[in-house]
Amino acid sequence: MKKHLQKIQPSSFYFNGKELPKWSAHWHLCSFDEFLNGFEDDWDEFIGYKHIRLLQCRLDHSGKIESEEPLILKVCGLQVLQTMLAHTDEIHEKIKQGVPSEYSAPDLFYNIAEGISKMISLSHQDGFAFWTNGCENDLKRLNSYISRFRNNSPDTEGIEPPHILERRSELTLRSRNQLTILRQMGQEGTLNKQLRSLIFQLPN
Repeated sequence: MKKHLQKIQPSSFYFNGKELPKWSAHWHLCSFDEFLNGFEDDWDEFIGYKHIRLLQCRLDHSGKIESEEPLILKVCGLQVLQTMLAHTDEIHEKIKQGVPSEYSAPDLFYNIAEGISKMISLSHQDGFAFWTNGCENDLKRLNSYISRFRNNSPDTEGIEPPHILERRSELTLRSRNQLTILRQMGQEGTLNKQLRSLIFQLPN
């Protein structure tokens, strides 16, 4: 028996300054992991299912500006559309299980697909991909960010896309942790002098 589900009121979804269908960001309703190998990539994939999972997690962030490389978004979006068309009936059923009965699964399915199509088209046209969920104030914040990004003003802070800043921060933290481990290994006395010297010459 289907559990009682609270009525869902999705926030408005804004992409590159345009309002898209409200359900555009709700990829999770389609349970794509069940159709995409549990979001596990093949060993030789550069852009693979894991990127779709990470994009899905960031799409419905409310009140936060997110971004992605247009070609990565395109590859992920096209794969999602391909999966939706290949498993339409099953995904309709997954959507039914995730929303109250007054919602039409085929309508939500089309809403998500239409949103993906518009995201791909807008990011191709504009050369960037920025989005947020929320209200008119969030749209104003998004448009302000896009304007600063386009103008690339040297006295404006934070003009780089959020995904670039986040990945740089993640990589910096990871590299610091790796250096700490290497230097601990160098201090243990099991490495010869040449290897210890090589390790301690690495930049922070």
